[in-house]
Amino acid sequence: MNKPHLYIKYFSRDHSLALIELWYKGEYTALREYIPGSQPFGPYLVFHNTGLIVDCYMDPHGMSWIKKQLKQEIDRDPKLVIVILKTFKEKIGSIAPLFKKPKALSLSNLEIFCNEVAEAWVWFEAMWWTIDLFQATRDHSKSLKQLLRLRNNTDAFGPGSDTVIQKSLQKIFPDHKKYSSVILLEEALSKKLPTRKILEQRLQEYFYTDNLLFLGKSKTHLEHTYNLRLEHFALYSKPIILKGQIAFPGKVLGKVHKVINKKQMKRFRKGSILIAPYINVNLIPNIKAAAAMVTDEGGIMSHMAAIAREFKLPSVIGTKIATKIFKDGDMVEVDATNGTVKKL
Repeated sequence: MNKPHLYIKYFSRDHSLALIELWYKGEYTALREYIPGSQPFGPYLVFHNTGLIVDCYMDPHGMSWIKKQLKQEIDRDPKLVIVILKTFKEKIGSIAPLFKKPKALSLSNLEIFCNEVAEAWVWFEAMWWTIDLFQATRDHSKSLKQLLRLRNNTDAFGPGSDTVIQKSLQKIFPDHKKYSSVILLEEALSKKLPTRKILEQRLQEYFYTDNLLFLGKSKTHLEHTYNLRLEHFALYSKPIILKGQIAFPGKVLGKVHKVINKKQMKRFRKGSILIAPYINVNLIPNIKAAAAMVTDEGGIMSHMAAIAREFKLPSVIGTKIATKIFKDGDMVEVDATNGTVKKL
């Protein structure tokens, strides 16, 4: 047996199981029209619902393959970048009003919406990979600006689409509102929901990969099944200094308030240090009320960094593990001049 690949946790998202299905389909299963061939490193994506949020692990070998293929195609035909921009805009054209101002849909319209989201996700992915490629090579500056503008304008695509899905499921299944985040698309479309006991189990934990839902299975079971290892972060009991990238400079002392998912947003205390896995438009009210911001994800060219600069909020981003290290109420120093976060 070959040595197992180490899958790295790149994202944490407060997404429903239905949107996770669409994400997996668009990122791995669906036919890519912008690069030849199919992803040779499967299952490539592994999603883990921790009970608070869904962590997304990716195989770096698969990521490298995508970027290599994409670079070859762009070098062969630079107009591919324009195709990606144009096609993504076209694919989201009919659904943009919905994900920007989410509302509940009927079951038939929800099916149409989900199909369109899946089609758009292929090109959403293409846009993000092209941005990643150009930032790494520091090339195609004009195209990069266009891509970054489109990315910022479509920041609501993921969270907004998820809100549409969950609002719709809550309307369609009013007796199961609590479980809108753990219903599979096939179950919703067939109106054959599993028992409440199973849905409760899904709320607590699940793994999703290879177009399969794993319930009641351990991380070790999944790793052995697919010959892979999921990145593990050691938790420290001693005082620690985390390092990240500076999104906006400043130095602030304050108490931690973590916002891991949508349910925790309303409880945010003004003047606290906002610590979150990532930042999207839904967190703007919390950002306005925060004294400083720390995230697991992000880089200096990310949308998170742009938001920090827009609100002139001292921020250290891309720490990888801030949400796992710090607890609500911890007194910390956010030194966004040197890019460090220290528990006091």
